[in-house]
Parts: sequence; structure tokens; C-alpha cells
Amino acid sequence: METINPVLINTLLQQSPIIIVMAVIGYIMWSYIKEKNKVIKDKDEQIMHNQDKLMELYGKAVDSQTKLTLAIEELRKDVERNAKIS
Repeated sequence: METINPVLINTLLQQSPIIIVMAVIGYIMWSYIKEKNKVIKDKDEQIMHNQDKLMELYGKAVDSQTKLTLAIEELRKDVERNAKIS
């Protein structure tokens, strides 16, 4: 069996502060990305909810417009009838 190279061990020990700093930076970045993904997911759900409400309001607006058009048509017919009577 080969023995462990003391130069390699010494080099790793010298580089350990950098390795630790890089590990901490990696963890912080991972946590930041995880939090941002959560915020994006919440915003997506809010957008979907608002879109559903908007479509509901749009349906109500179309229905109201249809009723208004029918009412205007009936009013026009009544005015024409009254004009013929007079």
C-alpha cells in the first residue's frame, strides 16, 4: 500500500481556509436561490388567482354589456311605437 503523501496533506491543510470560505459562500448562494424560488412561486400563485378574478369580472362585464344592449334595443322600440302613436 502506498503511504499518504505528506506534501499533499500539507497542501490541503494550507488550502483549508479557502475551502471553508467557498463552502460557506456556496451554502449562502443555495439559501438565497431557494428563497427567491419560493418568492417566485408565491407571486405565480398570486398572478393565477388575480387572473381568475379578472376572467370572472370580464364575464360579468360581457353579461352586463349584453343586458345593456337588449335594454337599449327595447327602449328604441318603445320610442318608435310612441312616435307612431303620436
